[in-house]
Amino acid sequence: MAKLTKKEIKKRIKDGWIYARMWFEVLALTKEAADASLKQHVEKLEKFPDIIIINKRFMKVKKVKKPFRDIEQAFSKVVKTEVLVKNVEALVYITIMFGPSAVEIIEPLEFKLSIATVQSIVNTFADLVHRFAAMKGGLMIPIAYAEDLMKRRQRR
Repeated sequence: MAKLTKKEIKKRIKDGWIYARMWFEVLALTKEAADASLKQHVEKLEKFPDIIIINKRFMKVKKVKKPFRDIEQAFSKVVKTEVLVKNVEALVYITIMFGPSAVEIIEPLEFKLSIATVQSIVNTFADLVHRFAAMKGGLMIPIAYAEDLMKRRQRR
């Protein structure tokens, strides 16, 4: 975890970094597994070069009754982080690869995206979809469903 002053954080934001909060949650069959897996997950996140974790706060493990039909009880643990992320592409990549439960962008309040940035983001999603499809033996969205999705998006 990096110790940055408010001045250093503001400088990074001015240089294009994104200041955000991210929440991560795990659900495990034991308290120990919940603790260990969330700790490991955050350690991997800290090693990612395009993110600086400014603060992290682990919550207490909570018992969850009947989280799924065949599971009587499990244990949930959450960590709240404050982070600086290098750019939008890194934020999207981190969100896809590390799966936070929620992301709240604090600053900047707005920014412009170049076509290259948008292209990078959509290609990241395309890669994810293809990896998912390969794991499932192929993925095909019915044409009628895809057309319906497009119509609904155009109405917004």
